[in-house]
Amino acid sequence: MEIQGELGSFYDVQCDGLTVATGSVYLQPQTVAFAISEGIHQLSVTLADNFGNRSAAVTASVTVDRTAPETPTLTVPSLTNQKIATMSVGAEPGSTLTVADNGINLGDQQV
Repeated sequence: MEIQGELGSFYDVQCDGLTVATGSVYLQPQTVAFAISEGIHQLSVTLADNFGNRSAAVTASVTVDRTAPETPTLTVPSLTNQKIATMSVGAEPGSTLTVADNGINLGDQQV
């Protein structure tokens, strides 16, 4: 995550209401890393200066998906005399299907 704010201010990053990172803004933008589990999460960031003045929170929703899609299905004729092959492909909805011939990408399609 990248945070931009007043140099020297202190940031507080929350994920689903729990503080996951705190620190001081010393770069623009300030890169902040923290562990996050798979699923939908609500993030918020606030900044505070040396006098304790706190900014309003900025929020964002993020979805973490580390699960590979199901293996696609492919049905092609075993023998044809046609120059254009017709095939049937099935894949998990929302995944991207890549068609390749001997390692050469022929195209991508959102399922």
